[in-house]
Amino acid sequence: MTSHQTASAKKSTTGRSNADQAHRKTSSMAMMGAVIRGVDRISPGLGARVAARVFLTPRRTRLPERERAWLALAKAEVFAAGRFRLSGHRWSASGEPVLLVHGWEGRGSQLGGLALALAERGLQPITIDLPAHGSSAGAQTNLVEISQAIAALVRHLGGVAGIVAHSFGAAGTTVALREPLEVDRLVYLAPAEDFAHYPRVFSHWLGLPHHLSERMKHSIEGRLGITMAELRGRLLAPRMSQPLLVVHDEDDVDVPWQDGKTYAEAWPDSTLLTTRGMGHRRILREDEVLRAVAEFMAPRA
Repeated sequence: MTSHQTASAKKSTTGRSNADQAHRKTSSMAMMGAVIRGVDRISPGLGARVAARVFLTPRRTRLPERERAWLALAKAEVFAAGRFRLSGHRWSASGEPVLLVHGWEGRGSQLGGLALALAERGLQPITIDLPAHGSSAGAQTNLVEISQAIAALVRHLGGVAGIVAHSFGAAGTTVALREPLEVDRLVYLAPAEDFAHYPRVFSHWLGLPHHLSERMKHSIEGRLGITMAELRGRLLAPRMSQPLLVVHDEDDVDVPWQDGKTYAEAWPDSTLLTTRGMGHRRILREDEVLRAVAEFMAPRA
């Protein structure tokens, strides 16, 4: 059963922060698109593989000052979880562990505000940089590998009281939960439900024609060993038993609000909190959201 709440931010009604706009189409992306189209004209197979390689290579960006200030309050740690070595931080020395998972081209420090709010509730927040993100090793990654890293870390920690996941990190968490994992509660912030949406957006930004975009998609699926359609959140959600809080902004221009609504409707025990004026990334540090997440994750008596 799904309940629905709403909240609004007073600081902005556009939903677009500077960080949001930095991820819009750039001249370098247009140039990359021209190169890929040129390769494709010479060798269609190679063009699709080059496009897939670029798609699976997340960009890294500099930390803003607010994230540097947050990290000064945490303890850096490298988590050796299975075959993964993930750079991360612990935000408290005690309490039940809660894993915080960033999105595509993100980093653990983006969730510093949430980590501090959870630490104040007596929990032990842990942020990590996913493979090929932040300070963790790697140049390329994908949804399946990210899900494997999340599952390995949950097992390494001996289970967690909860997972708070943003955007693509929510998709990775859902895929990870296809196998039994000790996770008590979940919060998804602006969750991505349809992985196939991103190759379409990527192709639009780079100006790739439809036939090349489809071949790129098939190349990616070959690496994943599974189709993107099989990894949709709405197909996996009905199997889940953990309580879920979904927080999604109506003004999100990166991941449509409908994705969050779809998760909430398909998940057996879920609550949807719709915000306005926060966009895709500011939602991670708005006081209303921090309070809602901390309350949902707070230890039960």
